[in-house]
Amino acid sequence: GGARGFEPASEAMLLAQLDALVSGPAGRERPRAVKTGMLGTAALARALAARLAAPPLSRLPAVVDPVLLASSGAPLLDPTGARKPGWRARSGRSPECRP
Repeated sequence: GGARGFEPASEAMLLAQLDALVSGPAGRERPRAVKTGMLGTAALARALAARLAAPPLSRLPAVVDPVLLASSGAPLLDPTGARKPGWRARSGRSPECRP
């Protein structure tokens, strides 16, 4: 059992979901924090870091939990992403953002 692989979303889909969090009809409650899950690729992690570093998301606490391995041991981050430490340093975010 367990995950045996993954297929990451496109960068456009990730950014569209982030935009949906902070836009929309007037009166809709806005997020008070951001928490991520499996990202899948270094490119998605970079896109996320850039978007979280810019307003309005830069004003929110964020927890980045990239989920590197499935419980089965299968990798859930591409080899390029697994070799890129220091997300916090690149994002410029507070200590709540940690790999």
